[in-house]
Amino acid sequence: MRYLILAVLLCLSFPSWADDPAIEKIRQTYNQIHSSLNSLKRSEFESGWQSTEGVEAVKYQDRQGKVNLIKVTAFGEMGKTMSEYYYQNQQVIFALEITKNYNTPMYIDDKKAKELGIEPYDPKKTTTTENRYYFKQHKMIRWLEGSQSIKASDTRFNKEASRIVSDSQKLFKLAQD
Repeated sequence: MRYLILAVLLCLSFPSWADDPAIEKIRQTYNQIHSSLNSLKRSEFESGWQSTEGVEAVKYQDRQGKVNLIKVTAFGEMGKTMSEYYYQNQQVIFALEITKNYNTPMYIDDKKAKELGIEPYDPKKTTTTENRYYFKQHKMIRWLEGSQSIKASDTRFNKEASRIVSDSQKLFKLAQD
């Protein structure tokens, strides 16, 4: 009886997706792409994205010319967003978005801040948010916002899924040209 209770407690202590084979396969592909980055062809391309301080888009292709990874960084006065899209068979399987928000623009030093009556830029006051999106056949199967799992029933879930799939498809098409 003790072993049964222990088994139940162990199952409840792990997230329900911890042994999800689809998530594990995505993680394996992610790790394969990262371990082979040095052998992938890296080149910049025009993403079509707009930002106040510029955008950098980079694609990583294997020897056959297949896009494995696209990284886009959008720079702004008040922060930056770094997005990574991982592909398998021309479909996004994983996306990572990291957004850094500055307390004030980076160019506001002590002198300028005093003139404007605001606080100067302080990198220690930068806040970071991280979102991880897992996909199977263009359908989002998991969304982690920080360490929080967002449920499919959350009103934001389908909207985010559509945005990520749309962005990844547009970028993939531009990276192919």
